[in-house]
Formats: sequence, structure tokens, C-alpha cells
Amino acid sequence: MSVLAFRLYGPLAAWGTGEAGETDRPSADHPGRSAVVGILGAALGLTRTDEDAHAALAASFRLAVAAQGARRVLRDYRTVQTIEPDRAQRKAGFVSRKHALATGAKVHTMQTWRDYRQDGLWRVFLAPRPDAAYPPDTLAAALSRPVFDLYLGRRDCPLALPPDPALLDDADVDGLLRAYPALPAACCRGRYPQGFAGLARRLAREPVTLAWEPGFPGAPDPESAGTARREVADEPLSRALRRFARREERSAQIPNPEAPETAEDAAP
Repeated sequence: MSVLAFRLYGPLAAWGTGEAGETDRPSADHPGRSAVVGILGAALGLTRTDEDAHAALAASFRLAVAAQGARRVLRDYRTVQTIEPDRAQRKAGFVSRKHALATGAKVHTMQTWRDYRQDGLWRVFLAPRPDAAYPPDTLAAALSRPVFDLYLGRRDCPLALPPDPALLDDADVDGLLRAYPALPAACCRGRYPQGFAGLARRLAREPVTLAWEPGFPGAPDPESAGTARREVADEPLSRALRRFARREERSAQIPNPEAPETAEDAAP
């Protein structure tokens, strides 16, 4: 079956990690399985309480992510308030925040720090598993016309380009990257706002950081020099309860097939 490719690009993204807590919420360098399943679930119109559908979706593919762009960390400080009602209000509740502040029994304030990744671009590749409940063509159609709005991890992180899903012939990772470039050709032909042509040139000068899970077809040799192995806690077990399992992930910096061949081609 074909490999599904789609693009995630925006000024800010937040890819939660297993280390995230109530007050400190770091961001990974790239979207993991939980983030990708969440984006696909939103496109399909799955609700958080539909655990069976989410489990079937998560079991439908193997994942590889090609990361580029600055991806600098932006740390945001916030305060969060919750208002405790008195006994008489516990059943009735508050009708507005003004009403809550005026009549609540106690205000609880919590400090939080949230990390974002700035100016990142991620190409996501999904290789279908046997008997996938959600095959690539179904997911591609959902990404083209999503039921719910799509975000890069949090609601304050909208996409700056459409996902642009494409079905590619099964090939090695280098072939997938060549068949699905960092930016769509329309970006360099004036269809989108000015500035994307310069971005395309900058991305072409950068290496590609690839993260993949074991079994992804055509992935680099896991024993090759420069390949790292780690465990990440982003395998979704329960979307409603926010529970995750650990999985193995490999990563390596690989050559960029879009790199210019001459110094003249590399000029800004």
C-alpha cells in the first residue's frame, strides 16, 4: 500500500512529552505518535471519548517524521486560576467568570511554564500496517477536509500551510523526501504569500533530522553511525484519561535531497 505524507508547518508548535506536568510543560523537537494520532483523529472527527476508534487509528500505521526549520524553544510564563465555589454554589455553578470572582469562596492560582517550538517544519510519513482500520487514502481524504480544526499541539498553534496530504509509492526514506518536498511547489510560484521562496532556499541548505519507529519501511540502518536510540512515552493508551505507553524511537541526521548542487544554486 502507499505511504501517506503530509506537512505540518507554523510559527509555533507544542509537542508534549512524557515529562510534562501541571506546572512545567516542555515540548519535544518533533511530533510523536500521540500528537500525530490526535491530529488525524481531529481530521476524522473522532471525539476524545471514542477510545476504540483512537486505538484502531493508532494501530493503523508506522511513523517517521522529517524535521527541519529553526525549532528554537520559546518559554512562556502563565498563571492559571481556578475558583472554588461555596456549598450553596456547588450544584448551581457559576454563570460567568465575573460571577465566579464576585461570589466564589476561594481563588487558587498556579504558575505554569510552557515551551513552544518556533519556525519548525515537519514532514510526516505514515506506512500502513497490515489490515489497517484507517488506510492511507481514508486519512488523506480526512486531512484534505478535516472535521475539526487542526493545531500544532495546542489551540494557540494554528497551521501556516495546509497539510497537503499525498499518497506516495512505497520507497526508502530518501525517495519519500524527494517525492514530497519540504514546501509545495505552489509556495514558490506566488500562490501563497511572499516569503516562501526564501524559506524554501533556507530549508534546502539544512540537513534533515529523521525520527522513525522500528519497522518503518526503507528507514536508515539502525546500526549505522550517528543513529540514536531512545524510549519515548507517547504511545496513546487512553485519549480521555491521557495515559501513554513507552515505545522505541530511532533518530539520525540525514542528507537533504533538496540541497543545492552548486554554490550558485545556494545563493539567497
